[in-house]
Amino acid sequence: MFALRRTIGILGMASLLMVPALAGLEPRDIFATTGQMEFSSIPPLPDGWRLLEQSSNLDCRASLDTTTASQGRSSLKVYCPIAPQYTTWAIRNLILVGQNGLKVGDHLQLSADVKTGEMQNATVLLQIRSADAQGNTLSSAETAITASNSSWQTYRLQIDVPEGSVWVSVGIRVRFGKGGGWCTFWVDNMLLNNGEQVERPAPARRVIRTFTYFRMHPDVYETARRFDIVTLHPVNWLAVRALRYYNPNIEVYAYFNGPATSSTLDGQWDALDYAFVNANHPEWFLSDSTGKRLTEKDYPQNYLVDIGNVELQRRWASRAIAIAKQFGFTGVYIDNMVRNYLSLQAVSPIQYPSEAAYQTAMGMFLQAVSAQIKQAGLKVLANFGYVWADDDPPYNEWMRYVDGALAENWVRSYWGGSYRFYSSFDKYLRAVNVLTKHGNVAYLAQGRAVEAETLTQRFLLASALLNADAHTYFHTANAGYTENAHYLPDYELSLGTPVETYTLIAGDTASGGVLRRRWSQGLVLVNAHMTRSFTVPLDSQYIDANGILYPPGMVELPPLSALILAKAGDKMQITVSMTPSTAKPGDTVSVEVTAKNLSAETLQQITLRLPIPNSLSYVVGSATQGGVFDAVSGIMTWTVPSLAPGALVTLSFRAVVR
Repeated sequence: MFALRRTIGILGMASLLMVPALAGLEPRDIFATTGQMEFSSIPPLPDGWRLLEQSSNLDCRASLDTTTASQGRSSLKVYCPIAPQYTTWAIRNLILVGQNGLKVGDHLQLSADVKTGEMQNATVLLQIRSADAQGNTLSSAETAITASNSSWQTYRLQIDVPEGSVWVSVGIRVRFGKGGGWCTFWVDNMLLNNGEQVERPAPARRVIRTFTYFRMHPDVYETARRFDIVTLHPVNWLAVRALRYYNPNIEVYAYFNGPATSSTLDGQWDALDYAFVNANHPEWFLSDSTGKRLTEKDYPQNYLVDIGNVELQRRWASRAIAIAKQFGFTGVYIDNMVRNYLSLQAVSPIQYPSEAAYQTAMGMFLQAVSAQIKQAGLKVLANFGYVWADDDPPYNEWMRYVDGALAENWVRSYWGGSYRFYSSFDKYLRAVNVLTKHGNVAYLAQGRAVEAETLTQRFLLASALLNADAHTYFHTANAGYTENAHYLPDYELSLGTPVETYTLIAGDTASGGVLRRRWSQGLVLVNAHMTRSFTVPLDSQYIDANGILYPPGMVELPPLSALILAKAGDKMQITVSMTPSTAKPGDTVSVEVTAKNLSAETLQQITLRLPIPNSLSYVVGSATQGGVFDAVSGIMTWTVPSLAPGALVTLSFRAVVR
């Protein structure tokens, strides 16, 4: 049996703060293509679709047709003139279980609008099936279309996703019978939904802004809702438009390796194209004194190139621009722009006899390609690799060329197979202070911590918040980026705006202590001492992201720990109840939250946050009043525009007991 633990917090927010406007619910689009045949980033098929089968001697042509559509700007047109008998043409869109909301147990509903032209001895098939790891069909459904119909018709198919399913494929197939034939047809507004309703993120930015690498986030919707800057590796480039659909303010960047070209990456994904360089400009490759071409230490398929070459710079920039525009990116991400890159790679190219010479070439490259990219109306992000400051050239110069820079190892780094904090308080402060050295350039501060190290992640985030401003974005990741990126509930706290610089309130400047920074609606405390705990005062009542209240008084901070707190209002009365009050696994319960204004004034923009225990599984779309549930943090959030004196508001959602 289960009883709801009453842990509820309320954050009173000033009306001047940016509170996202709440949007309505919409069906989860498992295709992540917004249901339309709108884009063909890799012509001729729409994004997400691939040719699965085409019989020999069959001429079947597919393209996006902007002259007719059931919705949006275009539809997929398929034209097969004079097809031989018993021939087949088929395309499919494949989704892995565990991606974009697709999971075992889902009841899937496929809908599509189809219009047919002249059909001669042809059958158009819409198909959906789930399969196991070996490709064996576990469930399937199809519908056949044989007649001509000049108006749009909607077709629907349904399947369940049984245990053992690894992927689900949706197919469009045309088949010709004896004697051959021909056909023309159009497909549009194709949606795959599992019955879930999702809250589309409002076009507004968070107080605490984040960035990430999308290759670690299989759910497009959740990524769009949680992150403000996303860098996409080529395998995920087709997700860019879906991300921008769900979050219009998100910035999405196409990943490119600056100093190298890959021999295993398809040329269309590479800013230089290894095959082109190998065939036409072998002199662009860097080599050692024996003439051997040099590669990146951990990536032997990545061949280092002469980024100081002007012609190479022009090709790199023009291709990066073309690709970014083709897929709909905000801008270009340039990896490995690191001041000590040659020593990190343990290479000694004959073209660059010193690190300083290569730094000069890297600066020339960054200046040249950034200028071209910006002139094309795109933004530039660069990975500067390590902590840097005014006394750490050549970053002072390089920062002038880019719109944003990433410092990968920040406050805590990964060296020699282990994580390490800076050994001195002075070095820690140097890392914190660098956040104010960038001017108006976005600073992407990345901390290193594995998923289990929640307290360390909070320490890293709080360290960034000590000196964060409107240009700071934060992210944590483990070494190698092999796990999912870590998303803390603290990211959702509405701290307001900073009202002071950080201050040392306990300890000393030699060995470290507790640093405090006040925000208009919150407080950040960081104990940066390596070994000593401190007890420090709280001036009023605060609440953390997990709904835990901190009353006025003293609070203890262990070594290398932090608290990120928002002001807790004392003018509200909160009650939480569950119906039925006790339940067993599998039961559906209703959770109700009532908030009453006990003050004599109207409260504006109230944010209510309710941590939901792991023993409850939220029913997607069941929250009233625009409630938003974060599946990662397990917190339900409501925003109440206003509440008059003595008035109360009742909010609720449904959940299934695990």
